[in-house]
Amino acid sequence: MFPVFEELCYKNEQTSTTVITVNKVKQRRSRREEDEAEFHSYSYQYQLLIAEDSLSKTQICFKAVLSIFGITKSRLERIQKALTSTGLPPIDGRGKHGNRPRAFTDVKIQSIIDHIRSFRGRQSHYTLRDSKKLYLPEELNVTKMHEMYMAEHPGETCSRESYRRVFVEKFNVTFGYPRKDTCSSCDSFKVELSKELPADELRRLAAERELHWRKSQVFYERKTAAAQEAQSSLQHAAAAFDFWKNFQCPNISTNDVYYKRQLSLFTFNVHDLGTGEVHLFPYDETVGRKGANDMASMLLFLFNEILPKEVTHLQLFCDSCPGQNKNWTMLRFLHFMVHTKKRFDTSSSPFR
Repeated sequence: MFPVFEELCYKNEQTSTTVITVNKVKQRRSRREEDEAEFHSYSYQYQLLIAEDSLSKTQICFKAVLSIFGITKSRLERIQKALTSTGLPPIDGRGKHGNRPRAFTDVKIQSIIDHIRSFRGRQSHYTLRDSKKLYLPEELNVTKMHEMYMAEHPGETCSRESYRRVFVEKFNVTFGYPRKDTCSSCDSFKVELSKELPADELRRLAAERELHWRKSQVFYERKTAAAQEAQSSLQHAAAAFDFWKNFQCPNISTNDVYYKRQLSLFTFNVHDLGTGEVHLFPYDETVGRKGANDMASMLLFLFNEILPKEVTHLQLFCDSCPGQNKNWTMLRFLHFMVHTKKRFDTSSSPFR
């Protein structure tokens, strides 16, 4: 009985397991005078269930019940009072009173849910199958959303913490768009599948989108295999490169600065998949641009100054931006490094 009592989470369930027998008092005798005596109308017997070969009951005393079950005297007396008046154990009444004027109603909770759903979120592109998280613009936060809600519902009382609790418990949403761009094919499929088209046409588009996703998965499988090969061999290397988001200088939130010309700071990021090292090439727009020639210059510095000389097999991973990577300038540059400079025996650059 005792382990079962401990495992029960709710007070009502614990109370219902208490084995108490209520009997009417048959004979009353008191050593006090009749006007001073306090007679009891009922007597109580307490029993403990013991499971050995078969379930049996053992009678125990009042203090033993308090000690074994770890309950207070007042709680046991409340159980006795309820059994004598209703014949049933008492029901826990905590939290069931109606004197909470600020308690959240279902209508108010639904109102907050509808307000949060009114914001248009974006799903992560390349992690779409692994996560259903939505991304709201990075300019938003819970405080701003709460202020918008209170502006739309001026007569309601809703604290920021209550709004945040609904936001966290009912939604899988975060702020800041994922730093991975969608390709034109995925955007085209998304638009076409949202139209009212015949069933055959929708199935064809869904199949083409599935094929497109599987092709993109091959890119990541090759990237993983290249990283493992670079970690196991000194002659092999693999690197992924891309530009970060442009950083505007000076970074001031004043409204007037938004309409004025600012200096753009570019950061070219190269991640060595074999060693895990990251190499950054920051420069502003007065030094260079973000074209194919600029990319070739930074990669040339990477090949000659950073990569070990024993590396002869190189794999590069990047997106298919035509102005930076997917162009004849980059192909001629890689061909030059392999066949003219003899820097590498093989060099490949699969596009994402």
